[in-house]
Amino acid sequence: MTVLVVGADGVIGRALYAHLKQANIDVIGSTRRPPSASGDLIHLNLATVERATLSPASAAVICAGATSLAACRSAPDATRAINVEGSLALAGRLAAEGTFVVALSTNLVFDGQRPLRAATDPPQPQSEYGRQKRDLEDGIIALGAHSAVVRLTKIVSPQTTLLRNWRDSLQRGEVVMPFLGIVMSPIPLDRVIAALARLLNLRSPGIFQLSATDEVSYVDTANIMADAVVASRTLVQPRPPSDDIISAERPPFTSLDTARACAELNWRPITSASALMESMRA
Repeated sequence: MTVLVVGADGVIGRALYAHLKQANIDVIGSTRRPPSASGDLIHLNLATVERATLSPASAAVICAGATSLAACRSAPDATRAINVEGSLALAGRLAAEGTFVVALSTNLVFDGQRPLRAATDPPQPQSEYGRQKRDLEDGIIALGAHSAVVRLTKIVSPQTTLLRNWRDSLQRGEVVMPFLGIVMSPIPLDRVIAALARLLNLRSPGIFQLSATDEVSYVDTANIMADAVVASRTLVQPRPPSDDIISAERPPFTSLDTARACAELNWRPITSASALMESMRA
């Protein structure tokens, strides 16, 4: 099996690329950086994918994309050219050659008004990023047996910038100021990578969802981290969200139903608190 990891210099792509390499799987990684700066990675820009030369692959995972919610809101045309048009153009070319294509999506395809949304629930995105991912999903699923979508909630690892900064500050006895009214359903990066590797092996089409079993607020997250590093919770001082975080981008619920992933991808249910502690120990 040869796997193409599109966006192998991003958080998920880098970890998946390394995991497949370690498993002695033939893997090709891509980056949108210029070839001279790419190292072992090939150059592939989703904004100009129609001109790209593609190497044969039995499976591909599209990890690249414009993931900033603010960027999608402020530059919808430019980000849609990457997240939807370019990604679908690439997926179509790959599927036509017999490649099994996996595209990553988000819980933000839903309105966030109920927890544990089922994969079969109709998407109702409230943000531009969510709308782009919904449109990507529609195009990927239309490829039939040659494609799958994996919806993800918040991925956490020891390298997650926000959590690392909070941990380091608390260890130094410094105040951290998490936003009020923002929740997440954190999932450890290494578990996500294992599930993706399993999917590449099975080549099962359709929609899969990876999520914690519940939500945790940013404030409670900071308190959990304070307890973990034996710091005082008085150092956790909540504040209102900044003006550039609109309500559509901070839904009250973010969790997804993972029944199919548990049955087919060996996904093990995990609570938000356990996911945070697991990521800190990794």
